[in-house]
Amino acid sequence: MSRVDGEVVYLYAFDVAYEITLDSARVTLPAPTSAFSIRPDRSLPKDMPLYQPLSIELPANTHTIQGFPLKIEVRAWQVGVISVLARVAFENQELAELTPLHSATLDDGSSLASYAQAVCRDVCRNLEGLLIKPSPENLPEAYTVFCITRIEHHTDALQWRDANSDAIAALLTETDEPEKLSTEQIQGVLRIQVSFEKSDLVVIDWDAALVVELKGYVDDVLYVLELANLQVEEFRVMDSELDKHLERTYDFVEQDRFQLMGKSRAILRVLRGLRVDFAKLTDEVDHIAKFFGDWYLARVYMGARDRFHLEQWRRSVQNRLEQLDYLYSVVKAESYERRMLWLEFTIVVLFLIDIMPLLFKFLP
Repeated sequence: MSRVDGEVVYLYAFDVAYEITLDSARVTLPAPTSAFSIRPDRSLPKDMPLYQPLSIELPANTHTIQGFPLKIEVRAWQVGVISVLARVAFENQELAELTPLHSATLDDGSSLASYAQAVCRDVCRNLEGLLIKPSPENLPEAYTVFCITRIEHHTDALQWRDANSDAIAALLTETDEPEKLSTEQIQGVLRIQVSFEKSDLVVIDWDAALVVELKGYVDDVLYVLELANLQVEEFRVMDSELDKHLERTYDFVEQDRFQLMGKSRAILRVLRGLRVDFAKLTDEVDHIAKFFGDWYLARVYMGARDRFHLEQWRRSVQNRLEQLDYLYSVVKAESYERRMLWLEFTIVVLFLIDIMPLLFKFLP
């Protein structure tokens, strides 16, 4: 089997706030920062907008994975996400030898996810005051990308794929014995593929991806996979938060009408704020992935969207927003009915007060 050079990139997306003020972060952060951008390596439509997160430069670290040095990159996204990229370069390895790198465990025995979480906490401390509506700490959305930039004796990535489909499927599913994989399983793993030239290939599975770019530049594809991964994180957190708010609101609505007398205004205020916040955030998360035209990276994104079930997450959030709208209208109607009831009661009381002198006048 041909040996390969490249790197493994571990993507971790942390939802840390409703929004991050990136413009102020460039000025106040002690670490060097820059607007991250990708190199337009292929033809693309003119003036196509690409979302640019803030890239934060961190000091070098001494951690290793399987003996390979670890490089950390951090990006802050305006939608309130901190993305930590852990990169491990390798040389002259067979695909089977890369399987242990799937586990993302540092050589000191600690978890890479825990280390990425500690990095995220440090960045958040430096961003204190620039995080709008900070979120409680959540587990990150993790994804692993195996990037290959050289294949021994091969210049055609597609021919190499055909000859090593079982090994590729084994790598992406973290299987030590590729010969045991069924044809159906191999086809399932390789179902979503994108290629622009014979020298490149992207295979996207639900837990990991393989990116082959024999010209050496993989950051554009990594950008798209990172973006899709953070969208999963945002929609997952939104879905969970909406569930909590809906349960709380249902409890309010199911209480006795008399108990709700003084609460409806507060509930309406909370619901109104949630509707605006989540609708705005959903729109922003959708907006950062707007690709136009028949373009290679758009195809990569659509493949990731399919594999990550982004449409299902989006629909789930949208359904909960619609439930929130319904609850808002129910509570508003209840509030209006109570106001009208009190108004009618007040009119009756005033009427009684008005006629009471007449009643007393005719009493013996």
